[in-house]
Amino acid sequence: YSHIHIYTRAGALTQAVQEGRWVVMEDIDRIPLEVLSALAPLLSTRNLELAGRGETIHAAHDFQLFFTLTTHARAGGEFEESEEGHRGSVLPPQ
Repeated sequence: YSHIHIYTRAGALTQAVQEGRWVVMEDIDRIPLEVLSALAPLLSTRNLELAGRGETIHAAHDFQLFFTLTTHARAGGEFEESEEGHRGSVLPPQ
């Protein structure tokens, strides 16, 4: 079937890496280990490896990746973990 074409579209993280946007990933302690492992090359070499496509994208100069760890104070100064799951946000560069 030569008339069939498959098109892919870059996800939010890939676009942010290419366009030099800022990314905030909340609750780093709740992000699955396999996701953190996939982010390791981006943190160490500024390269995002797209394993499924066999591509590597070098991060634009202004790209920044931030992580948060959310805790809530209890009475007596102790902290408890957030009840929320992990989520990420893409912010424009300032």
